[in-house]
Amino acid sequence: MPWIARRIGVAVLLVWATASIVFLTVRLAPGDPAVHPDRSVLMQYFDDFGHFLAGDLGRSLQDGSPVADEIGARLPRTLELIGFAAVLAMLIGIPGGLFAAIGRHSELERVAISLSTLALAVPAFVVGTLLVLLFGQPLYAVSAAGYLSFADDPFGHLARLTMPAIAIAVGLSATVFRMTRIAVLDVIQRDFVRTAWAKGLGPVRILLHHILRNALPPVMTALARQLGILLGSAVVVEYVFSYPGLAGLLVEAATARDYPIVAGVVLVTTVLFVLLNLAADLLRAALDPRVRTA
Repeated sequence: MPWIARRIGVAVLLVWATASIVFLTVRLAPGDPAVHPDRSVLMQYFDDFGHFLAGDLGRSLQDGSPVADEIGARLPRTLELIGFAAVLAMLIGIPGGLFAAIGRHSELERVAISLSTLALAVPAFVVGTLLVLLFGQPLYAVSAAGYLSFADDPFGHLARLTMPAIAIAVGLSATVFRMTRIAVLDVIQRDFVRTAWAKGLGPVRILLHHILRNALPPVMTALARQLGILLGSAVVVEYVFSYPGLAGLLVEAATARDYPIVAGVVLVTTVLFVLLNLAADLLRAALDPRVRTA
């Protein structure tokens, strides 16, 4: 389909542009001369881009380990953290936005909007710090820092994942709440919803089949795009909770001027961001066939 081809073309162009910028940045950055072999810049460009397409991101300047292995060990942890935070945000934001829209101009709506405004105003690292102070130190109810493999200790793994996920989910749930509320307010004014009420259909069927079905596509699309932005929030949250994810690796490499790791992390996160946006477009097209003809 033409719309799929256009979106894939834009995705490929963005990845190529980012890879080119990262290449030039690494070549111009001060550091170890081993990063600048005695070859023309054009030859280096094609050589490095070929390695990138083959999955070879070079080797660390610190210990010589493959950058792909370092990223491969950290990436699943960050994706798990962001995925868990997204689930929590949906569980809070979608029902909240739905009921706030249905109860428009009510006290419930005013309270919900105020709470969402507060959640958006508080940075993720502040929420994380408060969680550590409230639960990690005085009560020792939940382990606040570090990482445990799920295979070694399932409960400990979830315990250490919960608080950083909550710290990220607070702001995201407020965004989901607002998007859901706006989308539902738009849908309930449509003619097909009025017709459903006039036909005497049950409120649950109208809510699920007519309102949510048409309100969720833009919400899910925006949420998928927010997941890429969450990589930025994960930097400070992983630091607060000593969570060994991809963002922590980026900070460590930048501090040590390990440019191959920095470049590798930037490239991988860019590819993830582009893929999430592409997935968001495909998801919206699957939920709303009208998008395919746009």
